[in-house]
Amino acid sequence: MSLINIRNILEIKVSNQQFSVLFLLSSTLACILGPCIYLFVKHLIDCQQLRNSKDLKHFLLPIIYAVIIVFISSQGITSHQQIQGSALLTSIASIIQSIVFISLLSYLISCSILLKRAKNRLTDHLANTDNIGLNFVRYLVSALCLIFLFWLILFGADIEILRQQRTQNTLELFWLSMSLLIYWLGYYCLLNPQLFNLSLTEVHSSSVISPKYDHKADTTKTNEHENIKHSTQILLNFMQQNKPYLDPEINLKSLADMTNLKPKELTYILNHELNTTFYKFINRYRIDQIKLRLQHPNSLNEKLEIIAYESGIKSSSTFNRLFKQYEDITPKQYRSQFIESSP
Repeated sequence: MSLINIRNILEIKVSNQQFSVLFLLSSTLACILGPCIYLFVKHLIDCQQLRNSKDLKHFLLPIIYAVIIVFISSQGITSHQQIQGSALLTSIASIIQSIVFISLLSYLISCSILLKRAKNRLTDHLANTDNIGLNFVRYLVSALCLIFLFWLILFGADIEILRQQRTQNTLELFWLSMSLLIYWLGYYCLLNPQLFNLSLTEVHSSSVISPKYDHKADTTKTNEHENIKHSTQILLNFMQQNKPYLDPEINLKSLADMTNLKPKELTYILNHELNTTFYKFINRYRIDQIKLRLQHPNSLNEKLEIIAYESGIKSSSTFNRLFKQYEDITPKQYRSQFIESSP
C-alpha cells in the first residue's frame, strides 16, 4: 500500500514525462494487493504456512498484466497521452483495468466471507472472541473497502475510459486517506505486538475445524451405548455446581476435559440438545450470575466492571453488550430496579 501511494504521487508529479518500463510495471501493485490480503486472511484462519503451489495461481493476473505492460512499452507506448491518443489502446487498457478492479473487489468480498465464517466457528468453541486477531483483520478489510469505494467514486477506479479531470484537492484527499490508513496500521501493530505472530492456535486446539459429532457412529466404534440425554444432564449439573464459566479463559476443550466428554460430543450436545453455541451457553450462565449479584443491595458499592470480571467477562464493552443483548436493558438500569424496590 505504501508503494502504491508513492507510485501514484510520483506519477502525478511527472505526468507530462515518459515513464520507464520499471515504473510502468509498478502499476501491477494494485493487482497484488488483493491476493496478499486474501492469503493473509486465509493463513490466519486456517493456520497454514501457504507453501501450497496452488496459492501461486492468485498471482497469475499480476504476471499477465506485467507481460502486457512490457509488450506495450516495447512498442514505444510509455505515457497516458499516447494511450489516450489511440482508441484501440484505450479500450485494451480499460478492459485490463476493469479486470483489476473486479479482481480486487472479489478478493475483498472473499476476505469478508472468510472472516464471517471464522467468527461463526469461533462462537462454537470460545466464550470470549473479543481479543482474537480476527478483530484486527476485520478492521483492516473494512478500511480497505472504504478506500476501495472512495477510489471507485472519485476516480472511476482509474479505468482509462472513465478518466476525468480531477482537482488537486481531490487527489490530495485520496492520498491523505491512504497515508492515514498506513500510519494507523503501523501504530496499531506497535501497540499490539502480538499481531506480528497472529495465530488462532488456541482455537484450533479446541477443534474448530473438527468434523461434526456423529453420535451413532461414535457409539458403534467404541461399543459404548451412551445416553446423550444423560451426558447433557451431567453437563448441566456440572455447570450448576462447579461454575466453570467464572474462568475467563474457558473454552470448549477445557470444558470437555472437565466433564469427561469429547469436544465433538460436547459440541453435539450444545448444538442439538440445547440448541445453542458454546459462546452463548457460557455467557448465558455469566449473565445470570451477574444478575444475582446486581439484585443484592450491597452491589451498589461494587463497580460493574469488577462484578463482570469476577463472573468471567474480562471486557467492560463486552459485558455491556452481552447484558443488553440478553436482558434488553443496561446493567445499571437492571441494578437500579432492585435498589429502588429495596426497603
